[in-house]
Amino acid sequence: MTGPLMSGPLMSGREVIASVLPALLMFSAVWLLSGPRRPPALTAAARRTSGRGRWLAAVSATAVVVAAVSVSGSQGLIWSVCAAIVLATVQKVARDHRRRVRAHRRSRAVTEAARALSGRLSVGEVPSAALSTVAAELAVLEPVQRAQEVAADVPQALMSASRIPGQESLAGLARAWRMADITGAPLASATSRVAEAMRRRTRLEATLDAELAGPRASGRLLGLLPLAGLGMAQMVGAEPGTFLLESSAGRLCVLGAVALSCAGVLWSEALANLVYRESLP
Repeated sequence: MTGPLMSGPLMSGREVIASVLPALLMFSAVWLLSGPRRPPALTAAARRTSGRGRWLAAVSATAVVVAAVSVSGSQGLIWSVCAAIVLATVQKVARDHRRRVRAHRRSRAVTEAARALSGRLSVGEVPSAALSTVAAELAVLEPVQRAQEVAADVPQALMSASRIPGQESLAGLARAWRMADITGAPLASATSRVAEAMRRRTRLEATLDAELAGPRASGRLLGLLPLAGLGMAQMVGAEPGTFLLESSAGRLCVLGAVALSCAGVLWSEALANLVYRESLP
């Protein structure tokens, strides 16, 4: 078969393996190195195991770079770095997305817990009993309930829980609880106002997330546009692959294009995150 799409010298099988294998190895090593973050509740032994796995991945990544340079020279090094940049970007975007999803889930749970607590206080339950009942139904207040069971400071436990992403609204409940403890004022009315503020914040978070979904998707799409440009150039017979894959200058252009495209994706994500944070009260 002849034609513009198939013309030009082709890389041999050995050259293809020498080019692709280091990139795949680097891709795997960086995936291990920048994989999912460990949950905070891991035991000390599990944390040590996770730490050893990270060190092993770091050593593996270094070994891959050395092997890539030894086997394929600058060609293997460039493909390895490209693979590492792409994977690190994908991992960062995916991790931030999972973090936002978890934060939204916690925010909704906190709002539900505050409304349930306000309802029980409004019918005359004492705060300790209301907290115990709500914590038994909603896990978000379980740490606060455990603090209450050992006679610890409940407002301080609420303030500590508010430091978890998605649970920031618990700080308002902590201040209301502290004020009730100091002044002896009824907690029901303050909790009702706090629950309403939480509800408004949750609705605002959902609105912001929906409005920023478009810019986030546009930024990710722009990162893939260079591939579309290469495809169009190949279709008209410009044969960009010959230059980009078989010359040192072309491979450097690929490295620069990959780095700039990934930087653009991360920049658009950072701007969206900044708008999200500054729009919240």
